[in-house]
Amino acid sequence: MNSVFCNRPFNEVMNNIGKKYGPCCWFDRDKSLDPALYPAPHETLPIDMFGGELFNGLRKDMLLGEKTEFLKSHCGKCWDREEKTGFSPRLIFQDFPLELREMFNDDGTYKNGNYRHLKLGLNIFGNYCNLECHECVPTNSSGRMAVAEKLDNKWSEIADGPLRDIKPSQDIKKVNSEWFNKIIENILDHAHVIEQLSFCGGEPALMRSHFEILDALVLSGHSQHIKLNYTSNMTIMNLSVLKKYIDHFKFVYIQWSVDGLKVENSWLRYPTDWDKMMVNVHEVKKYLEKKSKGRLRATMTPSLFGIMGFAKLCRWLYLGGFIPSMIDIDVVNNIDFRSILHQRHLPNELKEQISGKIEKLSPTLHKALWMDRDEEKFQLALEYATDLDNSRGTNWKEVFPELVPYLK
Repeated sequence: MNSVFCNRPFNEVMNNIGKKYGPCCWFDRDKSLDPALYPAPHETLPIDMFGGELFNGLRKDMLLGEKTEFLKSHCGKCWDREEKTGFSPRLIFQDFPLELREMFNDDGTYKNGNYRHLKLGLNIFGNYCNLECHECVPTNSSGRMAVAEKLDNKWSEIADGPLRDIKPSQDIKKVNSEWFNKIIENILDHAHVIEQLSFCGGEPALMRSHFEILDALVLSGHSQHIKLNYTSNMTIMNLSVLKKYIDHFKFVYIQWSVDGLKVENSWLRYPTDWDKMMVNVHEVKKYLEKKSKGRLRATMTPSLFGIMGFAKLCRWLYLGGFIPSMIDIDVVNNIDFRSILHQRHLPNELKEQISGKIEKLSPTLHKALWMDRDEEKFQLALEYATDLDNSRGTNWKEVFPELVPYLK
């Protein structure tokens, strides 16, 4: 396809927690444009959004292959990342089968039809989460919201700091149960074109209202043709929660969020109980393989604190069957380049120690690692870790001793 193409506007509609609709989680919404283009889930039904003006405009420009200002304002994050590291999520989403192309007119408008292609990534169930992951945006986690109330406000005032975008997140069912039921009806009315449902969080196991959508699809008979995609920390997402849906849906893909081994992961994704989590991981993985109905794979978010142990983590994950390769790993989850927690701020001496292994694992992550560092941001990251420790009774200096000599 052409140099601006991405298949997401042709097959997906989603929203981040507390955010408005878009075709992917990297999508930008230019506030200078018409606000009517960006309705939220409590204002517009998901399939209506997919056939609306915003998606039509994105598809039109992509079909023409033009890097228009309209397209740049929304897809610029991927283009910027490609320029800096040579990779972006956009490059993964290039498939465009003829059956999908025929669902759209040349001007990007949606014809509808019977081809099962649509992926829904709805985050309308609240931001309930039992963890306080050090790099997580508070909008995405009730646990991080609680942390934000304890820590100094400066961590949210720093541009793209670790507690940025602190906004309340609504569970639509609790706010407006009638509208929530309309969303379910909208999904059921178009179930014949739905290929996949995705749920992240928060922690999906705690976002109870999303199970109502799954149960409705099971009753409709469409579930056997639909895939489920979960992103979960697997601390409470166990086989008893998932078994019914593994049995009734076509395929269940679980992205297990993990950032380190044992005590490292417990600090990075506090307060993870490693042993309990691993019981859940192994039981679910074993059942998926037994039923030939899905797979469980690890997804990592390497930060300044996790990057030193990243190669060791990847080797362990590979030997356990949680990642498919130890070469050219696509690290899709990235820390914002501007954040104090980005791995580029690691001292160059430490970068040298891990550089060769990181380059083999992921050339794009290696490029990000060797971006120019900022000593002030590095020291702020260490200060932030100390503040976290003081609030939760942990000790980053024991978990990441290699960073201690660089503390000023």
